[in-house]
Amino acid sequence: MNIKDADVLKTIVIDGVTKDNRVYSAKFAEKLVLQTRRSTLRSDLFNDEGEILPFATIELDAESAGAMAAFEDWVLDVSKANKGTWFKKAISDAYLESSLKTYLKAATSAHKKRALTAKVAEDFTIFSTEGEVLDLDRDVLPVESQAIFLFEASQITFGKTEFGCLWKLKQAFLLPTMPKPECLIQYEPSVTAAAGPPEDDDAEYFL
Repeated sequence: MNIKDADVLKTIVIDGVTKDNRVYSAKFAEKLVLQTRRSTLRSDLFNDEGEILPFATIELDAESAGAMAAFEDWVLDVSKANKGTWFKKAISDAYLESSLKTYLKAATSAHKKRALTAKVAEDFTIFSTEGEVLDLDRDVLPVESQAIFLFEASQITFGKTEFGCLWKLKQAFLLPTMPKPECLIQYEPSVTAAAGPPEDDDAEYFL
């Protein structure tokens, strides 16, 4: 189910709340996905030893960022609607609002678009523009790489003081770098001095 379809949020089914390793989770009956348009990797995927890091930050295209923001609003709304059955103690809407953990960063002066922090999936795969599987290597997907990214989510997780939905980064489809614009304007600076103001002659002016 792709959350880019606004109607999908109305059809998500949650199979109750279960406890697993000290945290509670509300699992989705069907996994959710988000496939971006051209987006940009903003964090290094590998450490100095070449090992893949657990989290990545991707600057999303505007459409994907809007879909993710709407989804996080839905997470809060559905938690409010089910708080009477999901939680053992009475919890106010205000407490839920202050406890929601967002993984969607706001735009900054340096980066004009919003960025999503996601957990890198164990089976994370990089594809070339021909659809071939590439090695997981810093040279293949360095910081500032542009790609179509695929994220997946399976549950809302509730901790002691925070709750939210952490997405997994599943795939990256590399895109060629956008070419820089070429100036097509032909300009030759004038070598003659600028003309001075016209002489003060009434005959040269409209009355």
